[in-house]
Amino acid sequence: MLISLFDGFVIVSAIDLHARTWLVLIVAVGGVLAGIQSMKRVKTRLGI
Repeated sequence: MLISLFDGFVIVSAIDLHARTWLVLIVAVGGVLAGIQSMKRVKTRLGI
């Protein structure tokens, strides 16, 4: 759920900055990948 919220903020911010469509797509994919990696790190630290 937090990853989706983060992605929403990132995508809307890129659109509000009038970024080109290809850049918004790259930012969106980057946000998803960053969220997944962050959750993996948290789970590893907590031993889940």
